[in-house]
Amino acid sequence: MRLSTIGLLICLLSTIFLIVSICAVLDMSATHLPVFCVECRSEISGTVRTFFKSHEPFHRDNSKTAFIKASDSFEILKFPLPNINIHTVRFDPINNDSTLFIKRIWLETDSGNQLSSVELSSVKPVKDIRNIKIENNLLVIKPIPGADDPQTIIHLPCPLTDSQPKPLNLLRVAIYAIMGCISLFLLTILFRSLKNLSRDRWIHLLKKSLFTLILLLILLGICELGLIIAEPYLFHSFYEYDPDIGFRVKAYAEGSNRFGFNDRDYPLKKLENRFRVLILGDSFGWSGGIDTNYTARLEYRFREYYGDHRVEIINAGYPMTHTAEQFEILKKYGLQYHPDMVVVGFFCGNDFIDADPFRKRIVVNGVFFDIDTRHEHSLLGYPIVMQSRLYAFLKQEWIILKEWLATKRESPPPPKKIPEDETPAFSNETYLQIEKNRFEFCNLGRHNRGEFDGNIEVIFTAFLEIQDLTQKNAAALAVALYPDEFQVNSQLRRDIIRTYHLNASDYDLDLMQNLLSDFLKSKHIPYIDLLPQFRAKSASKNLYIPRNTHWNTQGSALAADLLFDYLKPYADDYFQKHGRVQKTLLETNIDQ
Repeated sequence: MRLSTIGLLICLLSTIFLIVSICAVLDMSATHLPVFCVECRSEISGTVRTFFKSHEPFHRDNSKTAFIKASDSFEILKFPLPNINIHTVRFDPINNDSTLFIKRIWLETDSGNQLSSVELSSVKPVKDIRNIKIENNLLVIKPIPGADDPQTIIHLPCPLTDSQPKPLNLLRVAIYAIMGCISLFLLTILFRSLKNLSRDRWIHLLKKSLFTLILLLILLGICELGLIIAEPYLFHSFYEYDPDIGFRVKAYAEGSNRFGFNDRDYPLKKLENRFRVLILGDSFGWSGGIDTNYTARLEYRFREYYGDHRVEIINAGYPMTHTAEQFEILKKYGLQYHPDMVVVGFFCGNDFIDADPFRKRIVVNGVFFDIDTRHEHSLLGYPIVMQSRLYAFLKQEWIILKEWLATKRESPPPPKKIPEDETPAFSNETYLQIEKNRFEFCNLGRHNRGEFDGNIEVIFTAFLEIQDLTQKNAAALAVALYPDEFQVNSQLRRDIIRTYHLNASDYDLDLMQNLLSDFLKSKHIPYIDLLPQFRAKSASKNLYIPRNTHWNTQGSALAADLLFDYLKPYADDYFQKHGRVQKTLLETNIDQ
């Protein structure tokens, strides 16, 4: 029997569909290891250790430790389980003369969703425990004074699943079922056509299959190489790679100026008797478009007060950047405008969190990659990304599509067109997860353990570098602190706490502002905190776009008004030194 090209094609398709079907089954049964969580407080500081038991006895290799600080407030200790066969946990309190108070014990996924709760009564003494009892809904554990190794034991809810399967929907099940049927059908045709092949024909088939596989790998390699070489021509995306910052907005993309800022082109040489303010920031400078974002509204306020173009407000921010990256923007592009003043807009929601000491976000082929600066490599000035660009591109597009579909399902079309700043950008689940991740920076226990020390150091260092740079260029410096929605929206805060089973007393909502205000005061850097006014106004009106994280029209207007009141004395002082400003038409009419 002669092997035709059609038979070879069937063989290839069968293999592809079989692999996809196997991946689908693995995807449907994919799991995440649970996390063992204990909410507790202690009279003294010390180390708490947990041992996990499956089929083997307790062993130090299967243990986790956590440091608990003496405090009157409760903190959450989290211990990732080493495998899914764990059925018993040995929980060892501090081996000192101290009382441990436990509020609750539970299991959750690595994404923070609760799996099951553990009854406090299930905690049993094993060794060197003087007293263990439940008082006022708290489990009170008192080790024997001077004990070297107090121990308790906890039996977890059984059966402890191979963590929790991903939620299924009928569409996914149907797609996977169809893939499996197609695979079986093609394999059946293939086996029927190959069952009478001779040994020589089998060898010939294997050679052709190997050749086809090599050809496929070569084609994939060509695709990857093509994505690298042809990126400027194939991907006309909003962003492009920048070797200093990591990425930037392309020049003149969707209304941006020569530097990719969401503003018009200003002459680099400042005209006389003009007060020029450069505002650094992130996507808040893009929300509302080029004419109605808060910086454009701020310039309009100054125009009303002083007259046309007396005060220039230059919007110099890129989305998804934090203070250290904005320092690079200022150094590379911003100072070319020769500003009289620089304002750093600091978003308290994620600027600290994004300031990973070793993270650098780059854009290649329209896809964002977070690379480790300690292992950054480039070739001819272009970044080397150690993963498939084709796969990353397809994955990103798939995530965007899924999120868009989820948002559409949760937000059915209204009877009439609604304004853009009232249209949700994320599904409810995604938005709550985003805000919960930001909310975690307010966790006092995590700060006590120093989990964010590196991020805080990156931000503080960046502010010092910006201060030094502005002083050398004779520009004034101020910082504006922008609040996150969870800090001003009590309903959103309650949703986060309820959804993720958090304890509100473990969090300090003003922690970001407190950290920054103390630092900025110590370095004599002026600042304005928008949180008090936003918190007061939010009681009567919405200031943020629903499920979006950015200000709506009212929020942008409020930010512009607050910044105008704060910056006006700087402008007055400038004009007093450089000549009197002509009165506006409104002021002239009032005088008359």
